Amino acid sequence: MPPKLIFHIGQHKAGSTAIQDAFSTGSVSIEGQRILYTAPLSHNHLPAQFEAWLKADAAAEVPPVLAALEKKLAEGGYDHAVFSAEDFEWSDPEGVARVLERFFLPFFDEMAVICYVRPHAARFLSSYAERVKIGWFQGGMRDFHAAVVKDQQFFYAPRLAMWAEVFGADFHLRPLRRDLLAGGSVVQDFARTAFGPDAPVTIAAERISNEALCVEDLVLLRHVQRQLRKLPRLQRHAAGWALAQALLNRPRAGASTPLALDRAMAAQIRKTYLADARILDRSPFAATPVMEQELDRAVDEAPAEPQSLNPADHFDADELRRVEAMAELAATLIAADPKGARSALTRMRMGYQASPDQTDEDPSDEDPADD
Repeated sequence: MPPKLIFHIGQHKAGSTAIQDAFSTGSVSIEGQRILYTAPLSHNHLPAQFEAWLKADAAAEVPPVLAALEKKLAEGGYDHAVFSAEDFEWSDPEGVARVLERFFLPFFDEMAVICYVRPHAARFLSSYAERVKIGWFQGGMRDFHAAVVKDQQFFYAPRLAMWAEVFGADFHLRPLRRDLLAGGSVVQDFARTAFGPDAPVTIAAERISNEALCVEDLVLLRHVQRQLRKLPRLQRHAAGWALAQALLNRPRAGASTPLALDRAMAAQIRKTYLADARILDRSPFAATPVMEQELDRAVDEAPAEPQSLNPADHFDADELRRVEAMAELAATLIAADPKGARSALTRMRMGYQASPDQTDEDPSDEDPADD
């Protein structure tokens, strides 16, 4: 198999954490070949580095991160390299192509740019929960819908068309629906897309990554984040991730309610994104036209009434008092050493242990994905 650059651009909420976890831990291997993966988890620090080089004068000094990566690639000792950053979803594909041509592609014979797309309603729901979890959104779903429509965040077709135009046959777009994924797994599907169906790929047991929170835990997290609201954005992000993982590691004794769109909200999402879904179903998903189908399914399966996210509907006053006191204490400790606290919280949620083939990069130095 010729040396190949595998460049994964997300999207957000489309299996990126599972892919990154599999490669950063060395769980994906190819018989007789070596895979280079240079990050402790994601490469979400790279989009900003790409942008810095693109904006700089041609004679300007190369950003240190890109210079180090170029040196690492030039040293060899690998057969393929994988880079994964869902924050590239928002990047200009022409700019990305220029950076890859300058710093990456001289060391490879082939390239694959891979993107997974989560159907609109599922993406909306998962993104809402994620941004509540990390303290970047405190309102309800209807407010969130208005915000993401204003920013055009979930209108996929125009952005994906640009990526396809720039990268042509090297661009691989996959719908994130379990029955359409190889082995029902985004990691297996990614490996097959990246290395081909005949490559002797072995994947160790996959860990559950970025598991969805139930309504009860999400309500608790939102209440905690309200107490942390004066902290910087990145510290709230790290605290939300760490607390979510701590909750998931301790199964609830009582019932867990899955987060769901109510019927009116699902219908509004269908109306908003139907044209976008139909464009994707005509091309590039003509062989597996599922995007409109998933919008219909979201409406059909939605409960009639919205779920309550009011803390008082899930916890009594004494429970909330204790949560507020502990959150106030946490906020004080984080504020005393914001950078150190962020690093510790990030390592806590990652279960971080550096391995010999990874860089020494501190994961807290990454620019976190927004959802």
